[in-house]
Amino acid sequence: MKLINVLDADYTTVISHNNLSNENFDFKLKSAFLRDLTIEPLIPFIKYQCITKNIFSETYINDYGTVMQEILDQNSNLYSFKPEIIYIFPDINNLLDEKVLLKNRNNDEKLIKKINEIEIYFENIIDSIRIHSDAIIVISSIIENPNTLNSIQEFKNPKGKNYLIKEINNRIFNKTKNSQNTYVLNLSSIISRIGYNQFYDNRSYHMSKNPFSTIALRHIAFECVKYISSLKGLSKKCIVLDCDNTLWGGVLGEDGLNNLKCGKEYPGSFFLNFQKKLLQLKNNGVLLALNSKNNYDDVIDALENHSEIILKKRDFAAMRINWNDKAKNLIEISHELNISLDHMIFIDDSSFEIGLVNKTLPNVEIIQVPENLDELERVFENTDYFENLSLSSEDNNRTELYLAEKDRKESKKLNINLDNYFEELHLCTKSSFAKVSEIPRISQLTQKTNQFNLTTKRYNQREIENFINSKDYDILTFEAEDKFGPYGLIGVVILAYENNNMKIDTFLMSCRALGRGIEKVMLSNCFNIANSKKIKSIYSSFIQTKKNHQVRDFYQKNHFEIIRDEETVSEYKLSEYNNKNIVPEYIVTKTK
Repeated sequence: MKLINVLDADYTTVISHNNLSNENFDFKLKSAFLRDLTIEPLIPFIKYQCITKNIFSETYINDYGTVMQEILDQNSNLYSFKPEIIYIFPDINNLLDEKVLLKNRNNDEKLIKKINEIEIYFENIIDSIRIHSDAIIVISSIIENPNTLNSIQEFKNPKGKNYLIKEINNRIFNKTKNSQNTYVLNLSSIISRIGYNQFYDNRSYHMSKNPFSTIALRHIAFECVKYISSLKGLSKKCIVLDCDNTLWGGVLGEDGLNNLKCGKEYPGSFFLNFQKKLLQLKNNGVLLALNSKNNYDDVIDALENHSEIILKKRDFAAMRINWNDKAKNLIEISHELNISLDHMIFIDDSSFEIGLVNKTLPNVEIIQVPENLDELERVFENTDYFENLSLSSEDNNRTELYLAEKDRKESKKLNINLDNYFEELHLCTKSSFAKVSEIPRISQLTQKTNQFNLTTKRYNQREIENFINSKDYDILTFEAEDKFGPYGLIGVVILAYENNNMKIDTFLMSCRALGRGIEKVMLSNCFNIANSKKIKSIYSSFIQTKKNHQVRDFYQKNHFEIIRDEETVSEYKLSEYNNKNIVPEYIVTKTK
C-alpha cells in the first residue's frame, strides 16, 4: 500500500466499514491498544487500512490509565482477548512531570534516577506481557517538541526536556532491540515527514488527551498496519523491471551501450541511485527479475560490460528478455519463481505496458516510472511493500538460492530419466532439533510458506522460542544441499506430545524444495522420534487454504487413517508406523 492512498481515504468510507462481517475476509487479526492517551480516533483508520488488505481487524482498548493493571493481571480483559499485536501509547506527561523536571534541573543525579525509573517501567511492561502473552509488542516512541524556548541551549544543556525525551527514547529502542518480537513505533519519523505543527494538536490534547491531528492519525495508522501486514505475510517478494528508461536511461537498441544514461553525472545519477536501492532490497531478500522487450544478448552485454551499471546478471533471479506480451512474461516469472502474482511489483516506463498489466493481472502491484526522474529512487518510500518483522541468513542469499534452483531445473530438462536425474543430483539433507539461532528463520517459514504447509499455522519468534523450551514440544529443522549448492533451512516440523501420543502440529517445506522427496525424510524423522519415545499413536491434520490444495492427500498417501473429514479440515491417525523404505535411496540423510 502507498501512503498517498491512506491520506486520500474518505473518513466517511472508513466509518461505513465498521459493521462488516469477518466472514468476507481472508485474514483475521486481533490487536490491543494500551494507552495513557486517547487513541480511539485512530482505530477507524487502522480498520480501514486492514480492509484494503483483506484483513478483518478486531480491537481492544484498555480503560484510560489502567496500563499496568491490565498487564499484571493474568485474568484481565487484555489476555482474555488474546491479541496477536499489542500497541502501547505512553504519555510523557505521566512519565516525566514538569514540576519534577524544574525542581531537579540542577540535580543531575535525580534526573538520571528518573530516567532509570522510566526505563524500568518499560522493561516491566515488556517482561510482564511476556509472562502471559506471545503477542507482538509495539511501543510508541515519546513525542519530541522541536519548538523550544531556547533552541541554542536545548542540546547543549543535558537537563532540557527534549534531551531527556531523546534519552528515554534511546533506552526504549535498546530494550526492544534486545527483546524478541518487540518493536518501536517511531513517531519522530512521522513528525519529520509532515512537520510537528501538522502532527500535534495541542487543543485536542488539553480537551481530550488526544495529541494527534487527523492527518497524524492517518500516518500513525499507516505505520501501525505495517506490523499487521508483515505478520500476515503480505509483503512483496519480487520486483520485476523493464530495462529501457527504467533500469537505465535511453533505449538500448537505438542508442547503443555507450550512450545509456547511468552513472554519477546527471541524469544518469537518478538511474544509478535507483539501482543502488534495488541492490539494497535484493540483499534484504527481495528478488529482482527482468521483463524487457529487447534482444537478450544486448541486455546481458549492458549488464556485464557497462562500467556504471552496478546490477549484474547474477542479481536477477529470473529474466524474460524477448518480444512477447509482458503480462504473459510476468505469469511465467511467477511460475518459475513459485511466487504468487500478489507478491510481485512490476515497474515500467510505458503507459501501454503498465495499463496492460493492470487490466490483465490486477493482483500485480504496478509502478510507472515517474516523469520527474528525481522521484525514481523514491518510488518505494512511504509504502509498506517490503516490511518484515525479521530477517534471516537465507534472506541475504535468496537470489543465489533461486539461481541454484534454476540450474537444477535446467539440468532436469536435459535428463529425461528422472531416476538418473535424482541420482546425479547428490541430494543430502541435514536434520536436527531446532536451535535458538534458527528461531527467526523458523518463524519466517511459518509466516510465509503457503503451498507445502499442512496446517498453515503462523507463529512469531516468541512462540517458537516457547516451543523449543517446552518439554511438551519438539521442533525439527531440515536443511538440504546438492551439486548445485545449498538450499538453506527449508523444512520445519513442530511436534506436540500428550498422553503418550504425538501430534504433528506443523509440517511445512519451502516451495523451492518441492518434488525431491525431502518430505519423506521429514516424515521419517517423525517416525524415528515416535519410536524413541515409544509413542502409541501419531495424530495429524490438514487445514485447507487457498494455496495448499496440492498437499491435501499427503497423510493418506503415507498410510494415515482418516478419523475426521470435513470440507476444509481433515484429521488423521497412525498407530503402526514403519521407516522401512520410506526415504528415497538417492537422498543421503545426516544430522546437523
